[in-house]
Amino acid sequence: MRIIPIALAGLRNAQARADRAAQKIVEAGTDGAAQVEARSAPTSLPPSGPLVSPPFPEADLITSTVDLKTARTAFAAAARLLKTADELDRSLIETGDRIRERRG
Repeated sequence: MRIIPIALAGLRNAQARADRAAQKIVEAGTDGAAQVEARSAPTSLPPSGPLVSPPFPEADLITSTVDLKTARTAFAAAARLLKTADELDRSLIETGDRIRERRG
């Protein structure tokens, strides 16, 4: 089994997940800022529609934050897998060198 390609795919997937989660967080902040500005504008009409909702939809923000932390954990796991694969390769090379030295 080829460990390095699997670990690299894990790194790429975790990065993509982190990018998506971060983008959702940014979009929630942008939408919230627009709603806050609209609420603070003087008007004779009561607020209606989406302006009544909170500036940051908590469920979306919490979900995106959890996704971001999950991606961080997945990235760390994939990086650790790469490190372990490297250590295994080094160990196998050293073992091969010792066997060749004994055979002389």
